[in-house]
Amino acid sequence: GKLLFPQQLREIQLAGIEVIDVMLDNDKAGRQASKEVIRALVEAGLIVNEVLYPPQLHNSDKQDSNTLLRLGLLDKLDVRPVSLLGPLY
Repeated sequence: GKLLFPQQLREIQLAGIEVIDVMLDNDKAGRQASKEVIRALVEAGLIVNEVLYPPQLHNSDKQDSNTLLRLGLLDKLDVRPVSLLGPLY
């Protein structure tokens, strides 16, 4: 999905989750949604990391997490700590 509903955020908080890695689709809508989801999570006081697509796929609308799975790259991705850097978006 590309939305984070208030009910989902509440469930995350009730579950005691403190750190979240965000990785949405690599298309334009997914990149925009990532910004919005990250903002909401940071505002809720969570520690948030953005999972980064490899440089060769970073701006490719046709590549997503399924591509990374097929290529065996899902466990080799870098993350960027967002909430430690302050408001980025």
